[in-house]
Amino acid sequence: MIQARKGADTTMISEVHATFFVNGPTKSIVNQTTLLQAIASVPETLPTHGNVDDRKRLPFSLEALAAEPWSKVLWRLTPPKYWGSIDATAMTIGRILLHYEDVEQDSIASVCHGIARLVDKLEPAYAAVHFKWVDQTKEQIACSMRGFSAKALHYCKYGPPGVFAWTWFGPAFAEKMDMASLLAEGARPTSWGGISLPLIEKPWTATFELIRERQIAVDSALRSRGLFGDYTQPVPKKGARWTPL
Repeated sequence: MIQARKGADTTMISEVHATFFVNGPTKSIVNQTTLLQAIASVPETLPTHGNVDDRKRLPFSLEALAAEPWSKVLWRLTPPKYWGSIDATAMTIGRILLHYEDVEQDSIASVCHGIARLVDKLEPAYAAVHFKWVDQTKEQIACSMRGFSAKALHYCKYGPPGVFAWTWFGPAFAEKMDMASLLAEGARPTSWGGISLPLIEKPWTATFELIRERQIAVDSALRSRGLFGDYTQPVPKKGARWTPL
């Protein structure tokens, strides 16, 4: 596993973003309850507020939110602060997003570890963590996060967007990949049958340049399997060997 270069400036990171594509359908009260329970069980992801209307923040109530047959918006108004969303969909895949903004530097590692614990609870088809850095241009950030917030519909149709600072693949996807190639890039099996792939040992300690360098190299090595979608254009393209869900 590659380590961060000496002297990496962790103060460059300004935001932590997480995306989860969970196995659906997620529209039922039972499945919404399961997702909300998982999110609420991790201290770093526990919401303080939630609603089906993003214009009104209500104190978080798991039971009340789960009973609503619509997608949800979540907020955490105490550090580490975030806003997020949970799909309530009849599709085979649902999306969860968490966006941590203005994260205190001494909280970044714990946020990443919290997200990793949530991944273990959700056992998603695919999940990823990526960052935004203070001193990078919008174009640089856009390139490194291309497809990161893809809709569940696009994931089902075109395939996952690729690799980010820390990526997880569920068992079904991992079976289609070349395990030797994954392990060669630093991947590790998870307790639930998936694969955990951080670009370096502690990605939150790395500079943008190192993460981007590793992202390009690892993505290129794995993209040849034909399972990643191409999100470089306004209309994505399906991976050559991706079977729409």
